[in-house]
Amino acid sequence: MDRCLAQVCRLREPRWAVMESIIHKALHRYTVRAKAGGAQSACDGGKKVKSVGSSLRRHGEQRLAEDIKERSSAERGPHELLTVKWAEELSACELILVSVSKRMKSTLLGTEKEPFLPEPHRIRKLPFMMGKPTFEAVKSAYFRAASLVFCEEKVAEVMSARFNPREEPEKPSKLEKPPEKVPEKEPEAAPEPVKYCEEEDPLFTALHAAALADDVDQIWEELEEGGDPTARDSKGRVAYYLCSSAGAREAFRRWRGQNEEAWEWEKAQVPEGITEASEQRKREKEKETGEKRQLEEARVKCDKCQTPITAKPFSRLNYLYCSFDCSNQHRRDLQAEAALKRLG
Repeated sequence: MDRCLAQVCRLREPRWAVMESIIHKALHRYTVRAKAGGAQSACDGGKKVKSVGSSLRRHGEQRLAEDIKERSSAERGPHELLTVKWAEELSACELILVSVSKRMKSTLLGTEKEPFLPEPHRIRKLPFMMGKPTFEAVKSAYFRAASLVFCEEKVAEVMSARFNPREEPEKPSKLEKPPEKVPEKEPEAAPEPVKYCEEEDPLFTALHAAALADDVDQIWEELEEGGDPTARDSKGRVAYYLCSSAGAREAFRRWRGQNEEAWEWEKAQVPEGITEASEQRKREKEKETGEKRQLEEARVKCDKCQTPITAKPFSRLNYLYCSFDCSNQHRRDLQAEAALKRLG
């Protein structure tokens, strides 16, 4: 069956494309109102909301527009990306799967009169929802779209048939006799669903069992003995997916850091490996963040204008100033206050 399936799949050898899988860039800004949904600019159409959250969202929209403007001036836009930079790769693809809203469709693919791609009939909508447009989400979408599902012929016909709620069943003509009613048979009892059991699963390896138990030592031992982290059980799960504790997940990442070339870690769904260099960078970053926080907390303010002093301050008596002008102005203010007190 394996050889037959391989031969069937090799007949056409289709080439598909999922957008953003070659070059990607994600911009994240706080612009959407939590739980209520919608952008802040849409809410401001009726009335001007005055709150801290609305101010932050307006600032986020402004920053997002600036980021897009800066990016468009430094990099290629969607039109040049599809028609110039990716033209050779996309022309060799049989299908191009996209996940885009109706509002942004013209921005990504162009219009009917001026499409960015020469053959729009090759474009298909991704048949499921996607999350945030990250590189990991695109790889997951490609894996789902390129997977094969085995089912019975009746189930395949039902799944592939188009649903039309307006379609009514054909009514028999008046000349035809209505069909005789056949006595209905008593429905047979549905068989009880078979419960999944790891012990009875031949594809459930010892590494799967160690990951399910969150046994750090056993996970490390199984990987050292050649356990395959890319192997999947009967439910399609890799061993890393079964880890429920941070220690078990860290064991996989540390072993990957020491054996980067041993397996295809993307298939094993194990994130970036932990090495001495990465831990050193993490410690340095935490130290730098702590030092910045201490400097901000210890930063003094000018006794005249109350702005934080970032350079060497000007001192006079027991006061500190950010500039010589603030020092002179404060001195004159103190002299004026003393003169008023003397005059009563």
